Order: sequence, then C-alpha cells, then structure tokens
Amino acid sequence: MFTGAQVTALDADQALAGVPDNPDLRSHVNTVHAVALHLAADIACAVAFVGAATPGLGEVEWMVVRDSHSAFFKPAVGRIRAICDDNDVLVGKVSFQYVTKLAASQSAAV
Repeated sequence: MFTGAQVTALDADQALAGVPDNPDLRSHVNTVHAVALHLAADIACAVAFVGAATPGLGEVEWMVVRDSHSAFFKPAVGRIRAICDDNDVLVGKVSFQYVTKLAASQSAAV
C-alpha cells in the first residue's frame, strides 16, 4: 500500500517525515494504524542517519534495522509527523537499532 510518506525536513541534527491524513491508513477503530506510525518513524530515523553521515556517506555499504520497539501513548489521528530526536513525544515513541557496514576508507593506512 502506498502511504504517501514524505521527508519534509533534514539537517545534521534531526529529520522530519510525514504521513498524510488518509482513510486507507486507518485501523479498525478509525485511528492511524500502528504500521503507518512505525513506517514514518523508520523513514525519519533512516534519513536522520543520512543527514548525520553526509560527510562519509560514500563509505556506507549498507544499513539495516536489527531491532525496533514502539510504544504508543494515545490514539493517533490526522496527519502524522515523525521527528527523529528525543523531544516533543506526543503520540508514541519508536526506537531502532541499525547495523551499518562502512567501506574501508581510501585514506586509511594499510
């Protein structure tokens, strides 16, 4: 299913991703489905990594999610904004553990 998720802000300190208010993304109780919330958080955190790693991004061979946890504090309704930082937790908190493989630096001594 297409969620319409979009990255709306990115810098070296934080990233912001959004999911529009879409009836197709609602659960059986008419709130935003947890999977859509989790997806928005995953996109925001992956993009935050890109923002933070920009100077060495060419050295990243791959990055995968090893583990993730989510806790939702109240029902989510309307447009969703996922912010990759520890501030302004309103609806829930999702944490990710990523594993990244970096290529050997061209300037490294052998």
